[in-house]
Amino acid sequence: MMATPIQTKPVFSIGQTRALFDVSQIVLPNQPTLNFDISPDGKHFIMIRNIGYDSSTTKFNVILNWNKEMTARFGERN
Repeated sequence: MMATPIQTKPVFSIGQTRALFDVSQIVLPNQPTLNFDISPDGKHFIMIRNIGYDSSTTKFNVILNWNKEMTARFGERN
C-alpha cells in the first residue's frame, strides 16, 4: 500500500510516494471489488482478508449494528 501526498494550493503538486505497509502478507481476496476502506480520520484501514476455508469451522460471529459501533469509534463520515 502506497501513499503520495498532494497539494492543491497555490498550485497542484505531487509529493514523494512512500510505502505504508506490505499488503503481500495480508492475502486479500481475489475479487474485482474494493477490499478495504479508510477510516474517517484517515489514519486507519479496514480490510477484508482471505484466510481460506476450514471445514472444521462450527460457528461464526454476526455483528449487529456495526455501523453504530463504527460511528461511535470513528465519528460520522462526511
